Amino acid sequence: MWQSHLPMLVRASRNLDFLELKAFSSRILKDAPEKIDQALEILGQCDVILLFRSGGSIWETIEQRLKESEHKVPIICVGHDPSYWMLSTVKPEIVAMVNSYITING
Repeated sequence: MWQSHLPMLVRASRNLDFLELKAFSSRILKDAPEKIDQALEILGQCDVILLFRSGGSIWETIEQRLKESEHKVPIICVGHDPSYWMLSTVKPEIVAMVNSYITING
């Protein structure tokens, strides 16, 4: 997720007693690539994965590892480029709705 979107997600998650949020900023992963393995290990234990994809080499690694993972969970992948949405494994309507919420900061 982009660094600027994390505070909104953290605040929203505090109001949901059924949700345990684990969040990583794409900037941190780009600046400290060794954390990618840590993030992917945690993603392998999640019930749903939300990604806000951008450009950059870290995403090639993340996408490849998610595609190879035997732990199949729903993935919602959004970003400014609609082609990034292709990693999603949920209905396109869900991806579009999530993207709309993120776009309007709601």
